[in-house]
Amino acid sequence: MSSSVADAELKKAFQDLQIKKINNEQQIKLSETQIQTLQRRTQHSGLTIKQLQSLPDGTRTYQGVGRMFALQNVQVICNNMDKSVNDTQTRIRSLEDKKKYLLNEVNTAQENLRELVATRQQSR
Repeated sequence: MSSSVADAELKKAFQDLQIKKINNEQQIKLSETQIQTLQRRTQHSGLTIKQLQSLPDGTRTYQGVGRMFALQNVQVICNNMDKSVNDTQTRIRSLEDKKKYLLNEVNTAQENLRELVATRQQSR
């Protein structure tokens, strides 16, 4: 009787660990996708900044504000884009830290699964 209770507990723990591992792997894939998107945005902003800096002084430039465009100085637009790039790079670093943490969690879950299987095999 206690053997079946122990088997049920092991089965429940095994399922919980599998669910945790799967959820973490999905979050890792989501983080990787977000990182790639942010890197493309950073690259695009960098190219735009280069193009804006090559414009002569006095060129009329407009910056999107909601549903309209506002006349802005080239330097103001470049400063806003630099700030945006810095914010994006901070977000990328944050997502990479999250990804490392999740990878560590997945590895821990895998080790726990291995230990669970090993203890189950030894008990038989």
